[in-house]
This record gives sequence, C-alpha cells and structure tokens, in this order.
Amino acid sequence: MKKWLVLCLIICVLLSSACRASGGMTPVPPTTPVRESAPKSTATATAVPPTATPTTAPTVTTAPPPTPIPIPPGADKGYRQWAIAASASSEYGDPDHSARQATGKPDTPACGDYASAWSPAETEGIAWLELSYDAPTVPTLINIIQTNNPSQIVKVELIDFMAEYHEIYTTPPYAATQCPYTLSIPVEVDYQIGGLRITVDHSVLTAGRAAIDAVEVIGSVERPVIPADTTTAEVLWRVGSTSPELAELSFTMLGGMDATDSAVYVADAYNGAYIFDLEGNYQGQLAQGEIGYVADVKVGPDGAVYLAELGFRQIVHFNAEGDLLGAFGGYGTGDGEFSGESPAALAVDLDGNIYALDVGEVGTRVQVFSAEGEFLRNFPVETELSVKAMDIGPDGTLFLTGVGGYILELAPDDGRVIQRLGMEALADTFPQMLSLDAAGNFYVVTWSPPGAVKLDAQGKWLERIGVEATNDGVTGWPAGEFLFPVGIAVTGDGRYLFIGDGIGEFVFLTAYHYP
Repeated sequence: MKKWLVLCLIICVLLSSACRASGGMTPVPPTTPVRESAPKSTATATAVPPTATPTTAPTVTTAPPPTPIPIPPGADKGYRQWAIAASASSEYGDPDHSARQATGKPDTPACGDYASAWSPAETEGIAWLELSYDAPTVPTLINIIQTNNPSQIVKVELIDFMAEYHEIYTTPPYAATQCPYTLSIPVEVDYQIGGLRITVDHSVLTAGRAAIDAVEVIGSVERPVIPADTTTAEVLWRVGSTSPELAELSFTMLGGMDATDSAVYVADAYNGAYIFDLEGNYQGQLAQGEIGYVADVKVGPDGAVYLAELGFRQIVHFNAEGDLLGAFGGYGTGDGEFSGESPAALAVDLDGNIYALDVGEVGTRVQVFSAEGEFLRNFPVETELSVKAMDIGPDGTLFLTGVGGYILELAPDDGRVIQRLGMEALADTFPQMLSLDAAGNFYVVTWSPPGAVKLDAQGKWLERIGVEATNDGVTGWPAGEFLFPVGIAVTGDGRYLFIGDGIGEFVFLTAYHYP
C-alpha cells in the first residue's frame, strides 16, 4: 500500500461532489455574451472535448510548441475520475470563475471566457490551481481541459498522501492553435496520489486569463484486501450535510474532537466548535466572532474549552458555560508563540495544563501552558512521525500520532520518548487523530483504509470500526462508511465513540455506542 495524503486539503478546500464516470458531449457555440455564466451540463463528457474556434487568438511568441508527448499504450485505460475539491492562489470571481468550477466533468460548451471554468484574478504573472480526487490513484494519464487562452500551463505536480509535491511536467508558455485544448500528460509513478497542482504563467503570452474547465486523472485504484468492520459497537446516530436536523447549520471541514460524559465537541474550520449531546441533539456553538480556521478543540477537567486557531495562531479559551475568556499565543518562534500551520492540535492533562502542537519554522515542538494561558515550557518532538494529533493518557503521559504510522508516548515534562506503540497495527494506515478512554485503549482514525481502529493500552489491535465508503455524489455515503475521516473522540467509559468524516459538500459526524 503506497502512501496517502491530507487534504486537505484540505485544506483546501472546499468543494464539490465526486463524479465517477465519463462519456461524451458536443460543445454548442455560444449565442450569448461569453461573460454570462454557462449552465451546468447534465450530459456526460469525454476526456478531450472537440476542437472549437478560439474567441481570441493567443499572442505568438518565440517559444516553440513542445514536442507532443507520446501516450503509451494503455495509459488512457483504468479508473477515470474528475476532481471533487479545489483551491487556487486567486479567483476571478465567486462562484463564477472560482476554483470549484474546475471540479467535476467538463461543462463549458465552447472556447471562451465562460464562468463555468476556473480563471485566476490576474492577467499577468503566475497563478496555481490545486485539485483533490475521491479515490487514491496510481496515475497513468492526466487530462487538463483548457477553455480560454490555452497553453499557458508551465508546470504540473502530483500531490501524494504525505502532502509532498512531485513535478511531472514543465514547459514555457506557447501559442496554441486549438481551443478548447486538452493537455494530456502520461505518468509513470509507483505511488498513489490524492491531488494535483497546476501552475499557469500569464507573463509570457500576455494573451489574457487562462481557463481550466476540468481535470481528469486516469489510473489504477486497486487496493489491498480491506478488512471488514469487526467492531461490537453500533452506529447510534449521524448528523451532517444531508441531515434535516442540520438545516440551519453548515459543516465546513471538521477537525479535532473531544468528548465528556455528557457531550461531544467538534472543531469546524470556519465555524468554531459545535456541541452535541450523546444522543445527537445540537447543544450550541462556540465561536469568538472573527474565526481564523479552527483545527482542534479540547475540554479541560473543569469544563473549560480550548480551540486551536490556525488563522491567528492562538488558543482561544472559553469557560464551562461557554463564555469567551480570551486567547493566548500569537505568531512567532519564541516561547508560547506559533508559526506555520499551528497550533495544529491540543491536549489537556489532568491538572488542566494545555499541550499545543507547534509545527513551524523551528521544527516540531510541543508548547505547554497553564489553564489560564501562562507559558510553562516547550520541548522538541522527533519529526519522522509527521505528528498530527495528541491526547493525554489516564496516567498523565502524552501520546502523539501521525501519518508515520505509530503512537509515540512522551514524558509530559520534557518530551522524553518512553516508547512507540502500535507499529504493527498502524503500519501503512496513515493515522490522523487519536483519543484514549480511561482504560488506556487507543482509538485512531486512519486513511488506509478509511475508518478507525481500536488498540489496547499496549498498542495491540483489537478491532476495526467502519468500512471504506463510495461517494455517490448525491447523498454522500451511508452511516458506518468513511471516506476521509479526520477527528475522533471517545468518552472516558469507552461506551460512546465519535468520528468526523467528509470532504466537499458531504461532511458527517457519526456516533457509535458500545453495548
């Protein structure tokens, strides 16, 4: 099993439903001004739209067209998919011309400045588009469908599941004679990808904004035999994007979670933290007004709630009644400061001290604060784990996990490594977050396969929770199935388990109950 990502994009992110088939479409010449939004087509589409007359001829340059890339036999065979989520360095509009217009099947009817394709805001300089895909794929062919001022793509990179970028195509801009135009790039790699980055450069041709309508990835999605769900727990309830109960709410991207003996707290990137009781009833929302991307939420022994906020690089503090008490942290590399995408995760010990994961310009470290936000200490953490989550065990030791594939136990005073757990059970599973019950059992969400595993206090495998989902693009996927699980939380008695999952317009919170 080759290595996976993160999103997410995620970060990224956000979003459209997956479209998992391809067919054929004949473009219709525009009869209205091209600035108007073209309606979304319900027809299927080929990977390469037929040639249409360009609305504006590109400026001729001295750069010769690149030699056509030969497509190896069989490169265009295999599983075909269109992007389900997108982000960009800039957008000419929103929703028209936004990054998400490059998701799904082709729907721009002809060459021109249509709102149904992504265009960057600038007419000069460099811009990029990132796309995410539903099924992890070992790609063999990439098809990039350009519908205005084509051939300004200068670089294409694959994004693997360690969030590493691999350059597969570079060329100077050149004057294309076709529009729409599909750039087809054969690929020979031995790892799975979850996304692409496409870079365009407008400074050479000065022909106007490029437009990308859709990007197809073709390749192998063969997976190892995935173990079945073996848990004794049953799905108790699920809320999310398709739930009538959430008609007034809107999940964006779920992150870290925490559970008490009466409620579950769920971090939502742009909405603060949602609170539900153990039976799935909405109890309220914690947000301090201006929110700058919430990655995690943890509850202290006195009921105080802490949010890890990446946008302002701070930890936001609420009391047990939900009153905002303030925030601490801030940007920097000094004691008590955060850089990079931090604070990325939180943990709270039995005394109420807060442990915050700082992955930034000074490497990976854990910063420790008192319950009131006073800086206490920090210590470095080994980086091969690629840490994503933390929790405190019943004996007060600190546990971390990440896509490296095991659980690292640290002394909470100085970060001394005590032991590595679950190296066999979590190998190649790409763990995302973890939670511990009062008995010391570990509950870990994984991406390979998507779902969760329960390990005992020694890191031995006990059971698998959930199975891999298939996104139908209409209702998402059934309860008990998972596509991109991220957050997980368990009550101290181990009876209630909660998993956050989703991407694009489908985002769910699932509750399990052990008999």
